[in-house]
Amino acid sequence: GVEGDTSTFSRRTTASVAYKPFETVYVFISAETIASPDLTRDLQNYGFNWSPFPDGSLQVSVAYNESLTSDDGKIRTFVPSMRWNINSRTFLDLSTQFVRSESGSQASELVISSGALRTVF
Repeated sequence: GVEGDTSTFSRRTTASVAYKPFETVYVFISAETIASPDLTRDLQNYGFNWSPFPDGSLQVSVAYNESLTSDDGKIRTFVPSMRWNINSRTFLDLSTQFVRSESGSQASELVISSGALRTVF
């Protein structure tokens, strides 16, 4: 018997830019498209990091990600976070992740918060 072509392919196109306008500010933007025969997915990522003190002991970050698919699916994620390096052996991490997922007539939201205080003895 003759078997049909079972090969698959996908194509990925990515563009990104990182910019540090000041010593304490970092900005990141990227866009990506992943295409396959069944589905196309567009991804957008935005990031911002700010260290208000020159020694970097406090870092504030915000990230936003968006994923859109050719079947009208959409996932959006927003993540603000903070890291405080209390001293060379102790730090505090705090973050919250907000996720909204939509597909057709269905939607869901998820909120995840976390915190960690770590020290080395």
